[in-house]
Amino acid sequence: MSEADCPPKIETISAVILAGGRSQRMGEKDKGWIALNGTPLIEHMLQRLRQQTTNIYISANRNLEKYQQLGVNIIVDQHPDFPGPLAGIYAALSQIETDWLLTVPCDTPLFPDDLLTRFISALTELPHHRIAVARDENYMQPVFCLIHRSLADNLKSFLDGDGHKTGQWIRQNDPLEVQFTDSTLQFFNINSPDDLQQLSAILKGNR
Repeated sequence: MSEADCPPKIETISAVILAGGRSQRMGEKDKGWIALNGTPLIEHMLQRLRQQTTNIYISANRNLEKYQQLGVNIIVDQHPDFPGPLAGIYAALSQIETDWLLTVPCDTPLFPDDLLTRFISALTELPHHRIAVARDENYMQPVFCLIHRSLADNLKSFLDGDGHKTGQWIRQNDPLEVQFTDSTLQFFNINSPDDLQQLSAILKGNR
């Protein structure tokens, strides 16, 4: 069995929160520091992710000192001009010391609290896959995935060839799609002020 065929274990996994985007629909604000009900999105994400793993990085391209105060390692894109989540994923794959990388965006604070354990379970059953990716009732959720670091060079070639769509790259690498249909809100991401207001109201209503 090759290294890439070895199923992931918790000690062989790092996680990265992708917070390095331009956030054009949010007025180009650093989305990680936008507050949801008084707490920055990055802190919502960290709180949820720390329930699943302790080896956490943040991919960021600005406000680096603020992110460093959160007590996790910071990774900066190697590709310029905010090229998107794949650049953050590549930077993380290039720097981690573990075999696997869990990726989550910074704007989806209700993501599944068993995301990692379900990815591990799926890849243990089908260990020849080098990517597991989440899927809800309707769509693949390409920024929620578990990736083997052996794909770093493959991803660099995709980026160097002007590729930028996360879903396109993932589909090119035989992903294992893992179903998450427990909640309609688990992949609700905040892309606009209206999304922020909507999720804030939902959370306040659930209290």
